Amino acid sequence: GVLSEEAKKLLPPLPFAAPSERYVAKFDAIMKEINGKPPPASMVDAQALWDAAMAWNLASAMGRGAFCFHVCGSFHMEKGLGLMEHLRDYMGWDRGSQESGAFAESAGGVATVVFVPTHHLELGFDMERHRGLAD
Repeated sequence: GVLSEEAKKLLPPLPFAAPSERYVAKFDAIMKEINGKPPPASMVDAQALWDAAMAWNLASAMGRGAFCFHVCGSFHMEKGLGLMEHLRDYMGWDRGSQESGAFAESAGGVATVVFVPTHHLELGFDMERHRGLAD
């Protein structure tokens, strides 16, 4: 179907940036683990649109000087992927190596934090596995 003008206002500028190779590889690996097969391309595109929309709304608010506190699932931003890739583009920040923290100096006080569910701690917390997920 065709989106109404009101619905289009909720979307980021189109076309939005395609997901990075690292993002697609991460998404595919997770979906294969869950479903035993690779996802259809439309699924990663939908996920990328979701990330772009979150980033666009954050960038719009930050561009007005608003303080932002955004909460999302870790997949959307860990290791500087997804939402963070789009946010860098919308804010004009250097993507650098695309690893978390690589853009921190140009990002004007933005910090990312990844919370680990407590059931992961009960299974035995592996510091190395979680190193570098965020700033």
